[in-house]
Amino acid sequence: MKSLIVALLAVVTLLTSLLSPVPALALSSPSTSLGSPYPLPTVLMTKKIDAKAKTAEGRLQSAAGDLTGKNEDKIKGAAKQVQGSAMNTAANLQKANKNADKAS
Repeated sequence: MKSLIVALLAVVTLLTSLLSPVPALALSSPSTSLGSPYPLPTVLMTKKIDAKAKTAEGRLQSAAGDLTGKNEDKIKGAAKQVQGSAMNTAANLQKANKNADKAS
């Protein structure tokens, strides 16, 4: 049972590292008005991916807590899910702000 949990957490860690921004892209992209080296669509996409990864990580940690009976893991998993949801909402607001700026 513990080996399954460790394997799931390893997969989440691997996915998170694979979905992080590529440093070479930062070197080849011009700066944007937000102070980020990435173009705005890439920034929004990366933030949404990070949010989804954080939510998935929280779900896995919460499920691991259910399997092992550890309340600490359940709570931390729920907190990560909330954090992922907040990150997703922030990315959506940033996109809406960008679209509103374009429209005006």
